Amino acid sequence: MTSLRDLQTACHQAFAGNDAAALLPRVLGNGIAPEQRVEIYRNNFREIFRKTVAASFPVIERLVGEACLAGLASEYTRAHPSRCGDLQRFGAAFPAFLDRTYGDSRFRYLPDVAQLEWALEEAHIERDEKPMAISELGRFQEKDYGNLVFSARRAVRLLRSRYPVLSIWHANQPGSSAQVDLDSGGENVAVTRRGNDLRMHLLDEAAFSLASELTRGARLEDAWQPSGPESEGENPGAAPDLAAALQTVLGLGLFSGVSAAGTPPVKT
Repeated sequence: MTSLRDLQTACHQAFAGNDAAALLPRVLGNGIAPEQRVEIYRNNFREIFRKTVAASFPVIERLVGEACLAGLASEYTRAHPSRCGDLQRFGAAFPAFLDRTYGDSRFRYLPDVAQLEWALEEAHIERDEKPMAISELGRFQEKDYGNLVFSARRAVRLLRSRYPVLSIWHANQPGSSAQVDLDSGGENVAVTRRGNDLRMHLLDEAAFSLASELTRGARLEDAWQPSGPESEGENPGAAPDLAAALQTVLGLGLFSGVSAAGTPPVKT
């Protein structure tokens, strides 16, 4: 008797690997040749995962073209077979797959664009949490500020890129005719969600670095480490401003609560 595992393995080999040798003896003809039946399922299998990748990465599809994305989706499906019944999570390894595919080519910006699209996907399916109010900082005395620890909201993602990824994303939306210079420099992006409202925000280096450290659980005193000549006193007038950077990241609603180290966070 064929075990369920053996049957599943045979189906996967036939549909994803184009090797139907183990499955064909178990397929009844009943008016349609077993090979044709297997091919029907194989096409459905490929189309399901092609559509899944296209739905999660529409900008990548626009950049490489529908036919190229179909080929990439087929290769990706073979390299990273779905191990979850929730297809929304199927694209998690796609940015890394693109990096292996295009990392040394003139299309090496594609993995970062895919990371931005996947950040949108993750933020969309994460549990929503109310952002903390900036006024919560008023509960603490000034001497406690260095020990403040912030709780990151689940529906927030941060992305640092060497390329203008947000500009590329906007330029490849329906109706856009914008042109992007790939050599114009990198962009730091925060992805946030409130209810069904997904947003992307550009952050300067100071605000992005602060947000990155705070979302990792660092104390405010440890998180604020501005670097570069401005922080070394060569140009004091342009030195990064902690108050401004903190106001920026809190204003974007990146955190759900705050506490002084050693005390429970307060959620608003």
